[in-house]
Amino acid sequence: MLGIELSEAIEASDRAYGLLIWLGDLVNDDRVSPADVRKILSAPAAAEAFLLAHDASVPSGLRPNARERPATAFILGSYLTVSFDLADEITHEARPDPSCGPGCPWCWHVERKPHLTTKKLTKTEKQRAQSIMESAVHTRAESVQPESVESAVGVVLAEHSREVATVAYADELIRRASGQRSGLWALALWRQMAWAGGSPRKGFAFTVDFVVAAEENLRTALLAQAY
Repeated sequence: MLGIELSEAIEASDRAYGLLIWLGDLVNDDRVSPADVRKILSAPAAAEAFLLAHDASVPSGLRPNARERPATAFILGSYLTVSFDLADEITHEARPDPSCGPGCPWCWHVERKPHLTTKKLTKTEKQRAQSIMESAVHTRAESVQPESVESAVGVVLAEHSREVATVAYADELIRRASGQRSGLWALALWRQMAWAGGSPRKGFAFTVDFVVAAEENLRTALLAQAY
């Protein structure tokens, strides 16, 4: 699937994420098995076959049309590679009551953890994400000021890391929605961009305008390095 636009990739990603949460809830409610959902989330072909065969069962707001289906399936069918794990068994975790505190022996409660959980990032994938970010800056620097690419890349990467992560993630999302292989480094890029202080930024939304603004800021920063 070639020539997909950023707007299409973002729409496919938003749709696929909604489908992921919907499928996760079905597993948590014991309405479908983890094994059945695992097939959908680990192979784009299986995800597309599911969307086609169960079109009427998919929530209307998450239902792709024929043109949108391939990109949606590419993203939906790569979640277990890129960002999520799906456990066969529900686990439980004991937590203290926040109003009482961990020192009280009576007020602990047991929480039922979901089947779907976010993957843990490795040092290797964080390094891979950093390399992708460097490549994204390098590519843009070549079009802005090819005579001083190397010196510009280091400065801009250090001073504008969130903008760099944004454009690198956008590039990665387009590739992923086009059927190209992605991996855990995409999650590392997302967290560079959408997290702050070790947790998600409140109210964050990944939009075309957000990416365009990041591109413009990077171009301005690269041009500044030329003088």
